[in-house]
Amino acid sequence: MSVVNAELHRGPQGAWDIHGIVYNIGDVPITLLGADGPDGEDGYIFATHDDITEELFEIALQPGNALDLMHGGLFLRFEDLDSPPVGEVAISFYFDGFVMPVDVRVMRP
Repeated sequence: MSVVNAELHRGPQGAWDIHGIVYNIGDVPITLLGADGPDGEDGYIFATHDDITEELFEIALQPGNALDLMHGGLFLRFEDLDSPPVGEVAISFYFDGFVMPVDVRVMRP
């Protein structure tokens, strides 16, 4: 697994959204289940389609493929964080079978 260009963006109503690219560089399928924030907050997978945003409980990623996490598409969301993030924060991505720590750049509006 590889996560690149990971950014934390201010979302609606105090939420924070993770954007970036998740690559499955392995040779077996993996499933993204969610994330933990810098203070252990739960992050969930969301998808936006036709101006409707809904939560997904998991998303599969086949070997050699990538997920583009971005505004208006797939993204991870923290409904609220215990403290306002600044600079760079440590986020843990949860996959079936393992956890991957990722340093995420905080973007200001």
